[in-house]
Amino acid sequence: MEEPTVLGPLMLSKRFVMVGDYLPRSPSLRSKLARKKGYGVSLFERLCKRFPEPSMVLVKQYTMNQPIMNLANQLGFNNILRQGKQ
Repeated sequence: MEEPTVLGPLMLSKRFVMVGDYLPRSPSLRSKLARKKGYGVSLFERLCKRFPEPSMVLVKQYTMNQPIMNLANQLGFNNILRQGKQ
């Protein structure tokens, strides 16, 4: 979903919940001008960094097998992921 699409509903709400993560990769950009203007940072990442108190990191994951989780941990999650019971 593009950022302008969600801004209207967010501005009209008293509360909202966003679920996801920005750690493994940032938005894909081809334009150097877009990156220079700050479009390489997602709305989700900006909100989490600006308002860290109401945000939390979910460290248990249930979808990746152990070797893939280990790689993701090393490349993007600073070794915070843990395997959940299935």
